[in-house]
Amino acid sequence: MPADKQLIVDKLRKGDHVVIAVGGLREIYLGTQDDADVLYLKNQRGFLQIAMDEKTGVVPVYAFNENQLFRHDSKAFLKFWENVNLYCKVGVPFMRGYFNLPMPYQKELLIAVGDPLFANEGESIAEFQERYIQAVKQLFDRYVGLSPDPNHKLIIT
Repeated sequence: MPADKQLIVDKLRKGDHVVIAVGGLREIYLGTQDDADVLYLKNQRGFLQIAMDEKTGVVPVYAFNENQLFRHDSKAFLKFWENVNLYCKVGVPFMRGYFNLPMPYQKELLIAVGDPLFANEGESIAEFQERYIQAVKQLFDRYVGLSPDPNHKLIIT
């Protein structure tokens, strides 16, 4: 479903769980590097505001090695598609894996799941966001040594 605020709120109020890929298209286009993951979290507050308003938890999750499931395109090519998406929201059209098809390479993944975070009484959105970012960093630091690439770096912008 689209990451539309009202749709998310409606789902939460029905008692459903919602998973949001926070970084969105920009993270797909520009965050993919061979030796590091770039997470675009510092300007992403909408999902946290919804959690605060609905008094629901946010669970930090980090997937190690997921950026190796498909071949990477050049930064210039990915920047081009980022600009296309300013006018037309489409996913990466050339995700290529086996035989240049949109079938991922077979790679070992490690999914790290943290404890739910709830906004504290009187906590600002900036403080809640900082706690969320720190929880993601802690997941990365705790489990990167067990991941398929223990030398991998994390960049949060």
